[in-house]
Amino acid sequence: MPMKEHTPQNTENNSNFYDIDKQIKESDSKNVKILTNSKSMDSKSNQISEAEELESQIEKLQEELEKQEKNNQKDKKRYLRALADYENLEKRTKAERSRFLKNANANLLTKLLELADTLEKAKSSFLDSSTNNDVLKEGFLAIERHFFSILNNEGVERLECIGKKFDPAFHEAVFVKTDSGEEEEQILEEVQAGYTLNSTLLRPSKVIIAK
Repeated sequence: MPMKEHTPQNTENNSNFYDIDKQIKESDSKNVKILTNSKSMDSKSNQISEAEELESQIEKLQEELEKQEKNNQKDKKRYLRALADYENLEKRTKAERSRFLKNANANLLTKLLELADTLEKAKSSFLDSSTNNDVLKEGFLAIERHFFSILNNEGVERLECIGKKFDPAFHEAVFVKTDSGEEEEQILEEVQAGYTLNSTLLRPSKVIIAK
C-alpha cells in the first residue's frame, strides 16, 4: 500500500505556529512599549513633582532671605543710631569735662578778684596822691600787672562796660542817673569791675546807668 504524503498539512501547521509566535512577539513588543511609555510617563511626572518641590523650596528660601535682609537693615539702623548717640554723648562728656577743668578754680579766682579790687583802689590812691616817690609807684604798678597777667593766664578777662548798653546777663545796675543826657540804659560809670572765666561770667560788673 502506498504511503500518503503529509507535507502540505505539516507546512500549514508550521505556518500556523509561526503566525501565533509572531503574534505573541508582537503582543510582547506592544506590552513592552506600553510598559516603557508608562515608566516614561511616571518618570516625567516624578521630575515635574521634584521640580515643583524644588521651586517651592527656592521661593521659601527667597522669602526667608528677604525677611533676613529686612531684619539686617533694621539692626543696621539701630546700630547706627546707637553709634550716633554714643558719639554725641562722648562729645558732650568731653565738652563738659573740658569746661569743668577750665572752671575748676572759679571759686578761688572769685576770691582773688577781691584782691584785684583792693589793687584797683590802691592804684587810684597812688596816682591821686601828691607823693613824688616814682619808684614806689612803678613798683606797685609792676605788681598789679603781674597779678592780672596771672589771672589772664587762668582764663580770667575783665569786662569792658563804660559807654556800652546795659546787659543784665553781664551787668548789675546799682544806681540810675536821670537827665544825664545819655541814651537810656547806657552805662555811665563802673562801680566794681566784672570778669569772665573762659567766656563764662565769673562776676558781673556793678554799674551806674542812664535813665
